[in-house]
Amino acid sequence: MELNQLHFAHPLWLLGSLVIPVMWILFFTLFRKEPAQAKLEKFADSHLLPYLLINKHKEKKSYITSLTAWSFVWLCIIIALSGPRWNLRETEIFSKDQSLIVLLDLSESMNATDIKPSRLIRAKQKIEDLLNASQGVKVGLIAFAADAHMITPLTDDKETVRHLLKSLDTDLVLFQGSRLSSALKMASDMLNAEPGNNKALLIISDGGGDDTSQAIQVAKKLAEKGIVTHVMGVGTSEGAPLQKGGRRFFSKLEKEKLKEISVYGNGKYFEADYSDTGETAILKELQDVGTTKVETAKKHKSWDEGFYFALIPVIPFFLYWFRKGSFFTFTALFFSTARQ
Repeated sequence: MELNQLHFAHPLWLLGSLVIPVMWILFFTLFRKEPAQAKLEKFADSHLLPYLLINKHKEKKSYITSLTAWSFVWLCIIIALSGPRWNLRETEIFSKDQSLIVLLDLSESMNATDIKPSRLIRAKQKIEDLLNASQGVKVGLIAFAADAHMITPLTDDKETVRHLLKSLDTDLVLFQGSRLSSALKMASDMLNAEPGNNKALLIISDGGGDDTSQAIQVAKKLAEKGIVTHVMGVGTSEGAPLQKGGRRFFSKLEKEKLKEISVYGNGKYFEADYSDTGETAILKELQDVGTTKVETAKKHKSWDEGFYFALIPVIPFFLYWFRKGSFFTFTALFFSTARQ
């Protein structure tokens, strides 16, 4: 134990120790005035006074003992709550530099039902399968239509991604359209801030968008940086009818446009069928490339926590009060104060 590193994680709890001197001041204030025995002897014989008066000295001594015990217990609990710690250690935690950002199309055409139950639901199912298999891979999620929106940053917490994924729907989009280039630029910024070199994108969409040429240029620049852009097409070449602005039209899978983006992005093109071929291939490529890259290291700081040392001396007092039947009252009073 290095005392020069001793500090408290929650030092504000130490202010609770100020209660102790306040209680002692109140105690001595109450017992300051003693009965004037000389005055009482005018009304009764001195040898009868011990039998008529309460022994204030013994009562005061009993209160001092109880208050001393309470003060000690209170101080120990306050020290424990303040979190004493020492011996700072820094350890390096290594993790594989595998980062994948999923770009999900939320344009209105994703409501088409040429793939059952709908293109969007199938896309979300494929992302769910990807999350289940992406052990050791950081995953981020971007939704796009006319504008791009970051749903989750790159994270190891797959449960958060799953939770937010369920709520995504085309109704959440204020401005309809399909501008893939803005989503690719947002993904590029996210990956640039991430350490490591093993990075990839997965676009899940039914078309190349309203700005296919711009999206191709962005995918090409990303490929030059070593960031691979995979594409998963959702839909069929036959398409399905949709209602928009009171008119009926057909929405088809723009397969050629999506393939072109994947080619310029040095990635692969898949279709969202019932197999897991696409997800498996993407994750396998990340893992294979990851074995040739240097693993990223993060420094983790840890302390030796010493709060329990302050609680050990309190245990005998708690056992004694428990036998006396006052333990519950003391505990309820303390924790009601702590919550405030």
